[in-house]
Amino acid sequence: MRIFTRKSKVKVLFHQDVIRAMDREIQQYPDVEVGGKFVGYVEPQANGGTVLRVMQYLDAGPKATRTPTYHLPDGEYQYRLFRGLEALDQAVEHLGTWHSHHPNGLRELSGGDIEGYLADVNSPSYNLNLFLATLAVDYEQGFQTARHYLFVRGQPDFQHLSPDQIEVIDGPNPLTQAMEQVKKRLTAPPLPAWTRTPAGRQTLAGHKARFQPFRFKLFLTQRGELQWKGNLSGLKTRLIYNDQGELS
Repeated sequence: MRIFTRKSKVKVLFHQDVIRAMDREIQQYPDVEVGGKFVGYVEPQANGGTVLRVMQYLDAGPKATRTPTYHLPDGEYQYRLFRGLEALDQAVEHLGTWHSHHPNGLRELSGGDIEGYLADVNSPSYNLNLFLATLAVDYEQGFQTARHYLFVRGQPDFQHLSPDQIEVIDGPNPLTQAMEQVKKRLTAPPLPAWTRTPAGRQTLAGHKARFQPFRFKLFLTQRGELQWKGNLSGLKTRLIYNDQGELS
């Protein structure tokens, strides 16, 4: 693991996708704190410095707790989301976190924030020696007036990042597409119970052999219905399984 000192030059590149999502979430929740975990890439530089390329963030999740002075994410959801991204891109790293103080007027990190981030960067389970923390303080301006801090493993305090250490980038973003793919998989309804029985698996295998030559495809709807869709004699056809695995 690379060791960073307080004199290490760090540059943070924020993709526009991250900024747009942050601003949108702040506008969506004017009365409570919001936030997420930054993900992206670490790029060591020949001069001994480091570039943190922030490409996306893990949203707080469906079970997050939000109040005007408190923000607690759904940790299990974020863990599953990150592992899903990691399976698609092994270079992705957890780079830090962001949250907002826009509903309460606090302009700096709280004592609890600092204590938590020091614990994060010094945790054996955290993969890096640097931890980026961004604080959004203004409802109207969002990222534009946000403050950025750097926590370093083994050091008792933190650094304020200067404006020349922050840069906004745009262009293709593979993590945005990967995030959409993983979220879709996480939020998909479970397969009907009958599909997990030996008889159900046999039924599906038989229907697959029967329908696929006609280019029928199997779909799972958001309501949890399993359906075959295709064209039969030039007509759009949909066959739906009931709760017992019978087609109608």
